[in-house]
Amino acid sequence: MMQFGEGVACLRFLKYDVQLPQLQDFTLCLWFKTLNFTYPHPLFSYSKDEKERLIRSWLTPPPFPSIHLEVLGHEVMDVAMHVETGRWYQVCQAWSGSEGKWGLHVNGRLRAAGDNWQVAYNVLRGLRIPGGGDVVVGQEYTDFDKGLDDGIEGEVFGFNLVRGAHLRPSGRPHGNELEVNPPDHELIVRSYGDCVARRGAPVSDKRSVLVSWTRTPVAVFGGAVIAEARPVCGDF
Repeated sequence: MMQFGEGVACLRFLKYDVQLPQLQDFTLCLWFKTLNFTYPHPLFSYSKDEKERLIRSWLTPPPFPSIHLEVLGHEVMDVAMHVETGRWYQVCQAWSGSEGKWGLHVNGRLRAAGDNWQVAYNVLRGLRIPGGGDVVVGQEYTDFDKGLDDGIEGEVFGFNLVRGAHLRPSGRPHGNELEVNPPDHELIVRSYGDCVARRGAPVSDKRSVLVSWTRTPVAVFGGAVIAEARPVCGDF
């Protein structure tokens, strides 16, 4: 589990030592708990040269709390999401560039799905996200010369990024369901219902994992602190 300190005007984030390939379809999942939701919370940032924003995921605070996903500078997801201070939430965001569609799972259930026809089909559909960028959790990793964006004030657990975009409803696995479903589906289902499997990196097909919570080397910056997590989903 990672804890992010107080205050917005400081560097505190996780930066993964990984070279991503070109991406078209992806799914990311993580648990988070905010301790002060009075300013935006960047969840995930994938960028190049600290300037070019390739993928962004963030939370907007009240009075209109919501979760967002941006791909190649175009916002493809904007969904209202109530967030209580001090409570853990699991979110999974999926983007299919091949289909021009997105999906949002919250606490293991499909919360919203759709597409922005004008953006997805006229601009983004079929495009590939460049590889070789900077993978960061907890802080927007661009525009340092313009001042830092707000960061998370709270805790994060179990960040994983995989190939593929599961855009169908999901529930808890039954029988051999995980043996026949793709890794992105396994991530969505197990990172909620079996969140401590493999210490927070539940996907069994390692070939499809782009960033693993436990296996990918990571550097910790600023006020971010590694802390012991309890093996209880939603009560780490």
